Amino acid sequence: MHPEDDTILQLASTVAEALGDQVEVHVDLARAEFARDARALLANAAPLAVGLPLLLVGYLLANMGIATALGPWLGPWGFVLVGVVNFGIGALVARSAMTKLLSHHVFQPSVGQEVAKSAKSLVASLHAHGTEVHPAS
Repeated sequence: MHPEDDTILQLASTVAEALGDQVEVHVDLARAEFARDARALLANAAPLAVGLPLLLVGYLLANMGIATALGPWLGPWGFVLVGVVNFGIGALVARSAMTKLLSHHVFQPSVGQEVAKSAKSLVASLHAHGTEVHPAS
């Protein structure tokens, strides 16, 4: 074995250890972010779980009343009209909610993507110090 081989083995060991540390840090960070997001989601969802059934019953009764009141003029078409209006409003609200949800970055990049970024950064750092790195085949 040549002395250069020892140096290469030491560098490979250092790179592997640093990459392992990076993976461990990213996994720990992902766990902490997931726990934080889950707590926030549950805290915001509890009042919704209580109020939503009451809202739904009230909304259904109000729509039944509106459709029944339209009955003398529109007959059964009053129910169709109320249904179509509700469908349109529901679609707009759902679209707005999805846009808002996606804009809050609820879906974080995967840990794999973060590890790949760290590996590229590590390789760039090694290149900056004049160390040549070849991908394993």
